[in-house]
Amino acid sequence: MATPARTATPPAAPRPRTVPGRLTVAGVLALPAAAAGRPMVLAGRAGLSAPVRWLHVSELTDVEGLFHGGELVLTTGLALPDDPGQCRAYVDALAKQRVVGLVLELGRRLSRAPDALVAACARAVLPLIVIRREVPFVDLVEAAQRVLLDERTAVEQAVADARERFTALCLAEASVDEIVSAAAALTGGQVVFADPRRRVLALDADNGPVELLLARWRRRSGSAPVDDRTTVDPHTGTVATPVVVRGRIRGQLLLFAASPGPADEEILEQAAAALTLRLLAGRDDGPVTTARTAVLADLLSGDVRATSVAVARAAALGVELRDRRFVPVLVDGIGADPTDRIHQAAQRSGLDVLVGPQSAARWVVLVLLRRDQDESGIDVLAATLHGRRNARELVIAAGTATADLGDLPAALAEATDVADAVRLGPPGPPRCHRVDDLRLRGVLTLLRDEPRLRAFAARSLGPLLQRDARDGGDLVATLAGYLDVRGNKARAARLLGISRPTLYERLARITRLLRVDVEDPETMTSLHAAIMLAGR
Repeated sequence: MATPARTATPPAAPRPRTVPGRLTVAGVLALPAAAAGRPMVLAGRAGLSAPVRWLHVSELTDVEGLFHGGELVLTTGLALPDDPGQCRAYVDALAKQRVVGLVLELGRRLSRAPDALVAACARAVLPLIVIRREVPFVDLVEAAQRVLLDERTAVEQAVADARERFTALCLAEASVDEIVSAAAALTGGQVVFADPRRRVLALDADNGPVELLLARWRRRSGSAPVDDRTTVDPHTGTVATPVVVRGRIRGQLLLFAASPGPADEEILEQAAAALTLRLLAGRDDGPVTTARTAVLADLLSGDVRATSVAVARAAALGVELRDRRFVPVLVDGIGADPTDRIHQAAQRSGLDVLVGPQSAARWVVLVLLRRDQDESGIDVLAATLHGRRNARELVIAAGTATADLGDLPAALAEATDVADAVRLGPPGPPRCHRVDDLRLRGVLTLLRDEPRLRAFAARSLGPLLQRDARDGGDLVATLAGYLDVRGNKARAARLLGISRPTLYERLARITRLLRVDVEDPETMTSLHAAIMLAGR
């Protein structure tokens, strides 16, 4: 199926810039400056993966309001309280301020970590690390800050690259799908864009199974409302940000990554801003329509994998494909982007449909019939679309109903053949045409370009065609009129608007030129077939 062209083509997506992972507590301990102190973890090992924002040297025990979160505190223990209760209060104050770890140097005041401190850190799941060999804290701070600075520089560059990319996409009037794919490429993760009704409008599975991504999205989304701010969940590896248009939440952009990187939050927010601009420029239902059209294209592709993906995406869009029969309907000559008109007609006809373009002039309507629903609604749909339009102007044809999605391409090809035959044949009634309506004329019309049949028509009518071309006569038209009324000469004369003696004279000439008996039934059938092949 074709998709409507945009005014510009967005530039090719750049390869995502490699951004170093966030420096964690475990990462700090792996630095040569820290490893030289022979660090050992005594408690809170589960917190070693926490990202470190800053290293802070402090000998204070009254730390209330001193930290902002993400700090790794270094101390020699000079002021550590001996009282277990005070020790626990100190650790609780650190944990409350989201300090990510406590590094205690042994040797100056303490030869071992106090049991009360170890117990308090274990209770708060706050990593407690002892340095068993003296290391200048300044060396450790400098080493960590170099890593943090490099990390921040890389993050800023990645964010700048993303800003440039999304700006280019907006200028190129990129689609929602292209913006979502760019977000996936720039973050190296999987991205889902869904509206507040939890219909998935676009996704990029980063070459992974779409079904698994949608299952993960369903588990993550649940029934919780869309948050009005960006949220990061390191436990599930997700980043979520709202897409807001004119103060109203229009959807949520969700990133799934093994471990969301430091730039991912900002990149996803930029993608959300690009989506906001895209939605501002389009219709309110544009993303839903585009998503449904993409599902239809995959269903009709004939590709088993694409069909499987389409079924999963349809379910995520709220389109039910289970226990359905499918009828592809081809609408030829309806005009530019008739989506709204078709949907309105389908609604009046009591039909669930998916709509998309086959070409600029032809649109496919996939009718989703319930098992207890007959095809009469399709005829109502056709009558509604025809309205007062001329039957030659608009042609509507349906393929054979099927419950097997794998049969859809063949059913659509059948509808296309029927539409072609109706378009090429004589004017017919303004209704939905089916393969049973074609009969011999329709079949011959479809096969008219087959070389052997063309040769048959040329042999059968050649002398008449040559005489008409030379003399400007109408012997072929006379023969066609005569055969259309099954050899009834009185009716043929009236149909052709000539006298019966004139008809008799013409038939006699036809008999002489073709050397056949035009009253013989088999000859009449043969000549009638030849005339239909010739399009007369």
